[in-house]
Amino acid sequence: MSKIRYSEMFYSIQGEGRWVGIPSVFFRMFGCNFECAGFGQERGKPLIPRDQMPWKNIDVSKYKSVQQLPVFSIGCDSSASWAKEYMHLSHFEDTSIIGDKLLAQTPGADWKNNGQDIHLILTGGEPMMWQKQLPDLLSDLSVVEVENITFETNSTFALKPDFARFLNDLSHNTKYTWSCSPKLSISGEKWEKAIKPENWEQYASVLNSDLYLKFVVADEYDLDEIEKIQKMYDIPYDIFCMPCGGTQEMLANTKLNVAEKAMERGWKYSPRLHVDLFGNKWGT
Repeated sequence: MSKIRYSEMFYSIQGEGRWVGIPSVFFRMFGCNFECAGFGQERGKPLIPRDQMPWKNIDVSKYKSVQQLPVFSIGCDSSASWAKEYMHLSHFEDTSIIGDKLLAQTPGADWKNNGQDIHLILTGGEPMMWQKQLPDLLSDLSVVEVENITFETNSTFALKPDFARFLNDLSHNTKYTWSCSPKLSISGEKWEKAIKPENWEQYASVLNSDLYLKFVVADEYDLDEIEKIQKMYDIPYDIFCMPCGGTQEMLANTKLNVAEKAMERGWKYSPRLHVDLFGNKWGT
């Protein structure tokens, strides 16, 4: 039996992408290959040094769980799911224990509620870092009845053959959604590391899969960058534009403009519903 390190799990509604509003259990795995330090910073100016980022400058020793942490408006809004400074707040458990805990998050310990499916959202951090361990979790008796699984991924990890075979074998009972969020230059990550169309093709090839691209948008420059990607790779997938902003105040300044610009270019708009409803707190 394998183990997975994770930051949190919780029951809420999906706030982004294709399945907005769907009751879901979120499983936030620990670890990521990106830091996305550019989010919330002014384009064209030098990035704040890493040792001065907000997530680096709090006394983490006084916190007992990630749910107690603030959500930072500069850099990655889930930095506690990958930064080593927050590892003491994470959990490292057998997949059988995790499976039981995930089921317990649902109303009535059942992946259906009033006949409606409850989705399982594998998020992070970066869930595709855990491809070796995920088969043990997804085949656990507490999880195997899940009919809709979403991978929220930055899409920089290739699909491992063993994991692909496992997903294909499970697909007779399970629908997969690949919510791919490639990082644009505003994130501070480099194009050659962040934009991996070959991985999108791999994910989409899994049986019973749906894939879309979800880009975080701050301004017109981001929209032009998305259009460049779309034309360069002749993208056949749905494109969602989601406004940049980890707080209700920041979203109020960007969401209407992003929605209008997305419509102008024929793309879909994704809200950040959890921010509107809950203020982007951990555990929501």
